[in-house]
Amino acid sequence: MVNLSERINFYDDLCRNVVVVGIPLIKHDSVADKTLLRLKYYREYTKDIMNTHDKNDSTKILIHDDVHKTRDSYETKYAMKIINQCIGRSL
Repeated sequence: MVNLSERINFYDDLCRNVVVVGIPLIKHDSVADKTLLRLKYYREYTKDIMNTHDKNDSTKILIHDDVHKTRDSYETKYAMKIINQCIGRSL
């Protein structure tokens, strides 16, 4: 396994492809991590939305869906940012 931290200079035909295997999702062991604090906020906000609104309130559904999508896609967007940085370092 190779971790790229700096740009590598390949000459001529030594490197023509970059293959990324796996998605670097967020580890949930670090409590002080800023991304984990955001995820925790989205989860708590979703719980508050679910508990404070009336069952017949249509805005609850819209707000909950938006927050739910944001919370679920945040980890994926963060992982894709890391992948893009890794690919950029190898070019």
